[in-house]
Amino acid sequence: MSLYEKRDKSMKICTLPYYSSNPYQSKLYAQIEAQGAEVVTCTPGVHWLKQVSSYRPDIVHFHWTHGMMLCRNTMRCVGKSLYFRSQLRRLRKRIPGIVWTCHNLQN
Repeated sequence: MSLYEKRDKSMKICTLPYYSSNPYQSKLYAQIEAQGAEVVTCTPGVHWLKQVSSYRPDIVHFHWTHGMMLCRNTMRCVGKSLYFRSQLRRLRKRIPGIVWTCHNLQN
């Protein structure tokens, strides 16, 4: 019995960032939707947690997270990284599942 069969409603997955031009993401989410799940896309930015929370997903799927933390100023990068970490902690209290697919590990 799959996870989808155990639920009364379809699973909702929020992905960020999402690039419609990326064939990997397009194929992945097309297959997930074919299994009956709903996929919503979010835009990374200062208020990404509010955006994700408004969708009330079962799973949040992160891809390239470095854009939420990198910048030219070292101290600002540290601040953005700490902020991102605090937002993840808040997210863990609200969302049952968090997935991060590691891409481009040189970043």
